[in-house]
Amino acid sequence: MARDAEKPLDQPVTWMDGSTVGVHIYRGLPLLVVNTASEGPFADQYGALQLLYERFAPMGLEVLAFPSDDFGNEPREGARLVRTVSRRYKLGFPLCRKVRVRGAEADPLWAHLSTSGPERTRGPVTHDFTKFVIDPDGYLVDRLGPEVGPLDPRLIGLLTSALPTIT
Repeated sequence: MARDAEKPLDQPVTWMDGSTVGVHIYRGLPLLVVNTASEGPFADQYGALQLLYERFAPMGLEVLAFPSDDFGNEPREGARLVRTVSRRYKLGFPLCRKVRVRGAEADPLWAHLSTSGPERTRGPVTHDFTKFVIDPDGYLVDRLGPEVGPLDPRLIGLLTSALPTIT
């Protein structure tokens, strides 16, 4: 699919406090969209996400972290989830509302991420800490699995070279 034929992201994001915004408010900024969980084999990636955020937020990067229990690793809800994760990892980026990231009940943003963009980025989310890189124009650039940590050179490379606002 040619980029001209793709649609930029414009789905709603609901924060833990219940307020909702459209992803379009982030136009002009690169985004890293991640499904997270406070338990399980990749939970420590929260800490690495915070380090990535500290490094690239001054250059415009926004991190949208969506807790999900689709893989049985997020038993917490709402304020308890925020307290646990914020205390454990000293997060500087906000958490979105807990969502489903796959299947018929997937959140609209996650349904769009799994079915749009370049062919290599399509398909169901298969584990926690799947990462989607969105360019400043709102188009999906790439998708990385949980085996690629937030500080992995592959992700850093995408953020520094593929996204023009981060140099």
